[in-house]
Amino acid sequence: MTWVKIEGILHEYSNVENVKEEVSEILLNLKGIRIRTEVDTPGKLRIDGVGRGL
Repeated sequence: MTWVKIEGILHEYSNVENVKEEVSEILLNLKGIRIRTEVDTPGKLRIDGVGRGL
């Protein structure tokens, strides 16, 4: 992972409305996700979430 964009967030010290974790903790959790691909080239991944627990 080289960058992350969270809608409405300007930097890692911002607060996300209705989210207990700080943005820095969310970023560390995202770095822990392991994804296997079928190709060897870099790409983009988009994660959309709505509702409780996201």
